[in-house]
Amino acid sequence: MYRADLGPKTAEFVLARQKGDGGFGATPHLPSTVEDTFYGLSILEALGLAKANDGRVKDSFKRAICYLQAVEPQPNWNPKTSYYYLLACHIAGTEPKQSAFHYDLLKYRDAQQSLEDVYYAYLVRERLRPHDGGPKYGRFSKINFCEWTTARELWFKLNLAPFVGDKKGPDKGKAGSWVRACQNPDGGFGFYPGSTSFIDNCYTCLKILITLGQEPADLEGVRGFILRCKTARGGFSRKNGGAPFLSATWHAVASLELLINLANGS
Repeated sequence: MYRADLGPKTAEFVLARQKGDGGFGATPHLPSTVEDTFYGLSILEALGLAKANDGRVKDSFKRAICYLQAVEPQPNWNPKTSYYYLLACHIAGTEPKQSAFHYDLLKYRDAQQSLEDVYYAYLVRERLRPHDGGPKYGRFSKINFCEWTTARELWFKLNLAPFVGDKKGPDKGKAGSWVRACQNPDGGFGFYPGSTSFIDNCYTCLKILITLGQEPADLEGVRGFILRCKTARGGFSRKNGGAPFLSATWHAVASLELLINLANGS
């Protein structure tokens, strides 16, 4: 990672968002959530602090484990929350409670369901029952995997098409050109070509390009955009001049890791 781009202030920013119950919140004034706890632990791990001999970080992980062990997964959790709970438990080194999970994708077959829900339900299922016989639910016949309107939609469809048995899926040549066109003169990426740059779009577009074996037209431009989102407190905002949040900081750290992969040709 471009560790010099981050420094100790980013860790301080993250640790300041840990609550009395051990979970993390989006800001110092908001309560802890499962998703923000994943963000906090993941950032500390990416910074190399999870394995460092740092008393504050060790204590932070112990407190996070207490929070995660106290959390009761709910059947009405959306799939994204369920997935982040599983990842947070993995990072913290504690076993998740699986009794409340319903990872049968049949209820997500209807195309009226959020494509995001379908995607995260698939990830939960793969996390709990990996490589369980391949596609089992047939085609999502109402979903057009060859068209998309946003980068996130394209990412979901690239990943879901093989699982649901769509052999064609998004055209990779068209997808790569379209994502590269999402990059703006400021170096960041928009939701679609010509839209405003945000740090979460940078992460999504970089993931897509790496999956397709491509890279942005302006690699250093992306890095520049991300670093301009860094605030004096060490956290990152979605765009330059905005307020820093834990989720935006996670997208920044994760994007910088992706840039290293691209720079190393991996």
